[in-house]
Amino acid sequence: MSHAAIFGQKQLFLKMGSSYAYADLKQYLEALEGRLAEKMRDMQTELLRGFAAFSEGQTIRLRKVEVDQSNLDAALSGRLNVVEGRLGQIELRQGILRSLPKPVCELYARRLA
Repeated sequence: MSHAAIFGQKQLFLKMGSSYAYADLKQYLEALEGRLAEKMRDMQTELLRGFAAFSEGQTIRLRKVEVDQSNLDAALSGRLNVVEGRLGQIELRQGILRSLPKPVCELYARRLA
């Protein structure tokens, strides 16, 4: 009983029990395994490069969000300082600060001026 197998451009005719055909087939399969392993490494490298490129874009977007959040925090802090200053002026005019110790009132009044 004979079997025909096609590998690449070669056609190997195998006979059952033929050690020469078995050695050829084994050598060919080992070479094929090496080529497949190299192709798989190449594919893995391409995937990693693609993920790295995608990751760089996401990192830039994340940094922008962080900076925007930082700017928002700074803006809110500035607005709160303005509100506190205005409230201090109102308290000073209404005489509410008189209930605080005199050095604190003077320091606060100088800060508001």
